[in-house]
Amino acid sequence: MAALIFGLMAAAGFGYVPTAAAATCACYQTVNGLETCAETTVPDTGDQNIACVSACEPITGGTTTRYELAACPPQQSVPAPVAPPPTSPTRPGITPRLEINIPTIVFTPQSIESGKMTVNWIGEYITGIYRYLLAIAGTVAIVMIMVGGLQYTLSAGGADVGKAKARITNAAIGLVLLFSVYLILTVVYGPRLTVFNPLTLQVIAREDMPPDGEHEVENPDPPTSEQLVRAVDPNILLNCNDCDVSEPVLEKLKLVAAELQASTFKSQLRLTSATRSMEKQLTVYYNNCLTRPNWKCDPSTCLPMDNRTDFLNQARAGNWTLQQFVEEGVKQGNPNGCPHTNYAAVDVWCDRNHSFGNFTFNTACQAELTRLMRKHGFCRLNTEVWHFELDTAKVSKTTCSLSQNEWEYVQPGTSTQHNIQSCYRWSANKGAHNCIMQTP
Repeated sequence: MAALIFGLMAAAGFGYVPTAAAATCACYQTVNGLETCAETTVPDTGDQNIACVSACEPITGGTTTRYELAACPPQQSVPAPVAPPPTSPTRPGITPRLEINIPTIVFTPQSIESGKMTVNWIGEYITGIYRYLLAIAGTVAIVMIMVGGLQYTLSAGGADVGKAKARITNAAIGLVLLFSVYLILTVVYGPRLTVFNPLTLQVIAREDMPPDGEHEVENPDPPTSEQLVRAVDPNILLNCNDCDVSEPVLEKLKLVAAELQASTFKSQLRLTSATRSMEKQLTVYYNNCLTRPNWKCDPSTCLPMDNRTDFLNQARAGNWTLQQFVEEGVKQGNPNGCPHTNYAAVDVWCDRNHSFGNFTFNTACQAELTRLMRKHGFCRLNTEVWHFELDTAKVSKTTCSLSQNEWEYVQPGTSTQHNIQSCYRWSANKGAHNCIMQTP
C-alpha cells in the first residue's frame, strides 16, 4: 500500500524519486598555453572513468588533455557549456564557372544529405544551351518573317510575291517547330527523354594524415645512397604519392604485412610516408618554418643539414626565396640529417577493416604491428606510434629503440607518457591524445 501511495505521489509531481548516484567530472584542456577546467556530472554506469571520458569530449571539442573524478580547482572552475544538438556537417555550395558566360545557363549548388552529394549540372547545362539556341533560332525566324513581309510589300504584285509568301510560310513553320520540339519529344518518346536526372555521388570522409614534420637529428652520419623502389604489395595500402623505400626495407615490410594479415587482426599495413627527396624535405621545412613568425617551425620540422645554424644564417642574410633555399640546401645538405630523407624511415599503421583515419587507431592492432616491426629489425620512435626506422641504418639514434614498449609513447613536446594498453581505440589527433573507445 505504501509503495502504491509513493508511486502515485511521484506520478503527480510530489515527493522524491530516487535516481542513480552521480559524480562530478573535471575536464581539462589547454588553450594558448593556459590550462582551463570545466565541470560536468556523470551517472553511475559501473565505470565512471569511462563515462567521464565520454562526457568531457563534447565539452572540450575533442581536445581534452586530462580528466579527474573530482571538482575543478576554484581558480579554474567554469560552468560547462551546453553541447549543441548534433548537426550534419555543412559544406559551402559550389557551382561550375564557364569560360564564356551564357545567360540562360544557371547552375544550382550541390546538395549534401545523408552522406550523399547530388548535382544536376549536366542537365542544367544542356537545358541552358537549348534555351539559348532556341532564342537565337527564334530571333532568326522572326527576322526572316520581317524580310518576307518587306519583300511582299515591295513586290507590288510582281513575280516576287510568291517568293515572299514562301519565305514567310517557311519561317513561321520553323518557328512553330522550334517551340514544339519539347512537346513532340515528350509525346513520341515519353518524358524520360527530356528529363535529366541529377547525379548522386557518395561523399568520402576526409582522413587527416600525419603532417610532414619531424624532430631534428643530432650528429648525423655521412650521406649514403640506396636504390629506391615503389612499395607495391597486396597487403600494403599506400597513402602517399611518393611511397618509395629501399629494397631491404620493402622486403621486410612485405614480411610484416603478410604476418599482420595472417594474425588474428586480419589487417593490412597502411604506409603513409616513406623516403622523401631532399627537394621535398627542404620545401616542407621552408613552408613550415621560414614562412612563420620568427622562423618558428609549426609543426616541428627537420632540416637535413650538418650545420643548420650557418645555413639558416645564410638564408636569412640573403633573403632566399623557396627556389634558392632548395637549390642551396641540395648542395650543402646531408640526407642522413633527417629520418625521412634517409632511406630507412617509414610511417606505417595497422588498418583493420579500413578503420584508420584522423590519427585514430586500434591500439591492440597497432601494438601487434609494432611487435612485428621489431621482430623484423625496425625500431619505433618513442614519440610516434607510427614512425619506424630500420635499426641497422636508423637516424634517430637516441629516440628510436628496439626495446620501445609497444603500448607506450611520449607525447611530442612534453614529458607526458601515454599507456594505451587499457584502451580499444586511441586518438592522437591535433594533440588530443584521448581514449575514444574503451571496449569494442
